[in-house]
Amino acid sequence: MSFDSRRSRCSSRIGQSALALFALACAGVATQARADGEWQHTFAPYIWGAGLDGTTGLGPVTSEVDLSFSDIVETLDGGFLAHFESSRGRWAVLADVVYMDLGQNFDQGKVEIKQTIFELGGAYEVQDDFEVLFGARLNDIDVEIDRFGGLLIPDIRVQGAQTWVDPFVGGRWNPEINDRWSFQGRADIGGFGVGSDFTWNVALTLLYEKSDKITFGFGYRVLDIDYEDGEGARRFVYDAQMPGLLLGVGFNF
Repeated sequence: MSFDSRRSRCSSRIGQSALALFALACAGVATQARADGEWQHTFAPYIWGAGLDGTTGLGPVTSEVDLSFSDIVETLDGGFLAHFESSRGRWAVLADVVYMDLGQNFDQGKVEIKQTIFELGGAYEVQDDFEVLFGARLNDIDVEIDRFGGLLIPDIRVQGAQTWVDPFVGGRWNPEINDRWSFQGRADIGGFGVGSDFTWNVALTLLYEKSDKITFGFGYRVLDIDYEDGEGARRFVYDAQMPGLLLGVGFNF
């Protein structure tokens, strides 16, 4: 989720680097921007009412996952979501983190998933209301699948974790509606076989600027990840989509 308020130049964008791949590039952007003046920032904690629909697999065991947002709320053991941006002139850097710890029971077993998604990237405003985006999305997923065998069949438990990085490219459209309201649409694609086979992300957000310091956001986001690695006992599959509503508040400083 992003809270960009370019019309008042109170939008914000700076990221604390966790991906070495883009740390040097973002540092170069920051150095140039600081030479022109001070950065302006936004910190935006938010709620993403996402479900989880797809397939996860470890070794020979594959399980379907179908969780609505209400299911996730019931099974959520922990979570944290926040967006941070800093901008100056046409350049920007951005960071976003999503952490969820959840599980689901099914007829003959259960699946538990701990998922962390950290995004770090940059943006360049090619027009007054449009930016090109580039960056990388770190995915860290820990999966445990239990299959209950029954009277004569032994129970099966498999557990595995995988960490990978998906580069992405995209765009962000930021048209004004009036003095207080604006719209933001973002789309990006990535993976390209570097990490995931393919991933895509779309977010549509309606923004209300209550004051120079506070902006509210309401929207919808879908993130789709198609990842598979290894064979046999080392096989790891995560092919899932996360669609859901966004609700957050941005603090501008």
